[in-house]
Amino acid sequence: MGLVVLKSGMTVSEADLQQQLITRIRETIGAITCYKDTVILARLPKTRSGKTLRKNLAPLIVSF
Repeated sequence: MGLVVLKSGMTVSEADLQQQLITRIRETIGAITCYKDTVILARLPKTRSGKTLRKNLAPLIVSF
């Protein structure tokens, strides 16, 4: 699963983005990778120091 945050002003369909990511990951890492799902987020939840809050991401990942 990939959590994606798009740069401001970027517009791309989720299906097109997912296909691009699958192709890029297979070229970079190899066909053995099992990348299937893409979730586009507005932003990642972060603490004041800038660390990503994994506790808040867990419900997103479990729902898929």
